[in-house]
Amino acid sequence: MTQIPSLSNPPLSFRLAVPADASLIAALVNSAYRGDSSRAGWTTEADLISGARTDEGAVRQLLAEPGSMMLLCIQGDEDEIVGSVHLKQTDAISAYLGLFVVKPTLQGGGIGKHFILEAERTAQGAFGITRMWMTVISVRTPIAPSAPQSTARRCRCAGSERAASAMTMALSPA
Repeated sequence: MTQIPSLSNPPLSFRLAVPADASLIAALVNSAYRGDSSRAGWTTEADLISGARTDEGAVRQLLAEPGSMMLLCIQGDEDEIVGSVHLKQTDAISAYLGLFVVKPTLQGGGIGKHFILEAERTAQGAFGITRMWMTVISVRTPIAPSAPQSTARRCRCAGSERAASAMTMALSPA
């Protein structure tokens, strides 16, 4: 487990998730993206998409996939899981970063900044990558309907169709 000093008190530490964490991860992700609890943070999708964001079975499946892992952000001596992120190698130089979440009531305090840096370090060390990418939900309609949407894709999430835009980040050398 990696531990770093933090602006938050108590300090943060990080570890890879194991299948026994799947239920807690699913609950954390759902609390940050869907339902009333998500409104405490800025990551809410509650007004855009209904239903659960994930479930224990889906998290277990991510953990079992080759080249895939979930990193947990832990706060305090009682090992409270306050964040999670899915990392998956997609090619020789790239990894996907998804399901990035910090507990809604702790968002805006700097935890996410430390956590994303640790996720980058972890992915670089595990996969030897130089780039990470993610998709984000967009509810904007194009200004010009005929304009090309080179990075936009359509996705189906819990019965709703939304545009998902891919963003790529170049990483600093490890």
